[in-house]
Amino acid sequence: MKNNLLILLKSLGKTTAISIAFGTLGHYAGTSFWWVFSATFAIQFLLFYMLNEYLVYRAARDTRTFQIKEAEILARNTMRVQCASCKKETELVVSTNTDNRFICGFCNTKNAVYLTAETAVVTEPLYEVAPAAISTIHPNGLL
Repeated sequence: MKNNLLILLKSLGKTTAISIAFGTLGHYAGTSFWWVFSATFAIQFLLFYMLNEYLVYRAARDTRTFQIKEAEILARNTMRVQCASCKKETELVVSTNTDNRFICGFCNTKNAVYLTAETAVVTEPLYEVAPAAISTIHPNGLL
C-alpha cells in the first residue's frame, strides 16, 4: 500500500511540475499562468487515461489471441496413418475441428481420416485377491 501511494505521489508531482513549466511559459508568452497550468494538467490526465485504456485493450486482445492459438494447438494431434491405397504410413497432423484430408506422398492418392469415439464400460475385477494357484494332479493320482 505504501509503495502504491509513493508511486501516486511521484506521478502527481511530475504532472504538477510539467504543468508549472508550461504555465510559466504561457505567462511569459502573455497568457494567464493558471489557465495554461489547468489546461496542461487536464490534458495530461486525459492523455494518461487514453494511454491506459489502450494498454488495457491491447493486453485483452493479446490474451484472447493467445487463448485462440492455445486452443488451436490443443485441437491438433500428430499421428501416423496408412494410405488407404498403398498402405504406406504417413505422419499427419489430425485436428478435431477440421476435415482431415491428405494426399499420399508415395502414390498421390487422396485420403481422408475419420475420427470416431468409442465408449466402454469400466468393470471391476472379480477377485480382490488373486486366486490360489491350482496344483497339478498326476493322472495316477500321485503328486
